[in-house]
Amino acid sequence: MYNFVYFVSKDYSLNVTHYNALLRLYLQNEWDFSPLKLLLDMKNNEIHPDDLTYQTCMEYYCMKGNVSEALVLLEDMQRMQIPVVKSIFNLLLIGYSKSG
Repeated sequence: MYNFVYFVSKDYSLNVTHYNALLRLYLQNEWDFSPLKLLLDMKNNEIHPDDLTYQTCMEYYCMKGNVSEALVLLEDMQRMQIPVVKSIFNLLLIGYSKSG
């Protein structure tokens, strides 16, 4: 998240693609972050998360075995009428297997 502070302070116009790229980098580098905080930051900047944003955040939670937080995101996706695809359910299966 701190990577974006520079761009925001310089009035660059960020969009959902920038956040999705940041999320992907966080996952690839096993960076510890708060998906909920990132989503809140996006909403505060009037950037609407898309299906990829939610899927990547859910992947983070599920890889950590934190299914309860992933389910919160699933409910948010449904509330926003974002389609829930097969890969989301696959992530939940991984999450449940890691949580014991």
